[in-house]
Amino acid sequence: MSRFCKFGKLHVTKGNVDKLLGILLTASKELKRSGPH
Repeated sequence: MSRFCKFGKLHVTKGNVDKLLGILLTASKELKRSGPH
């Protein structure tokens, strides 16, 4: 049972990481588009 819970947490965290990576990628694109400050 504990293994299942751990796997579920890992799966959720992986999804969160993917979302964060996507947000970072879009943010970096926006920064490049705006140009250096």
